[in-house]
Amino acid sequence: MKVEDFSSSNQPNPVHFVAESRYLKTQPFTHPEDQIFTGKAWEDWLEGIEIEFRNFRITDPIDKKDAMIIYGGKEIARLDKSLPNQVADEEQPALDDYMKLRNK
Repeated sequence: MKVEDFSSSNQPNPVHFVAESRYLKTQPFTHPEDQIFTGKAWEDWLEGIEIEFRNFRITDPIDKKDAMIIYGGKEIARLDKSLPNQVADEEQPALDDYMKLRNK
C-alpha cells in the first residue's frame, strides 16, 4: 500500500509503505494414533498457536478462529463444520465461536 500526503505546499511528503504479514509457523494438528494422548497433543498444539497469536498481536476472536481453521488442518476444519449453528451471546458472538472450536 502506498500512502502519499500532500500538505499545503506543492512538494509531496516522503512516501511511506505499509505492509503487514502474518505467517504463523504452526503445523497442522496431527491426531496421535493412540487416542489416550489426543488431549495432551491438542493442549500442546493450542499452546503453540496461542503463543503465536500473542506474538503477532492477533486478538480478534474471528481472526483466531480463522487461523485455527487455516493452520489446524483438515481435522480442525471438519470440527468447525460440525459445531451447531446456535445464536451466540449478542455481546461476544465471535469469542463464543472461537472458544467453541478451541474447546471442541
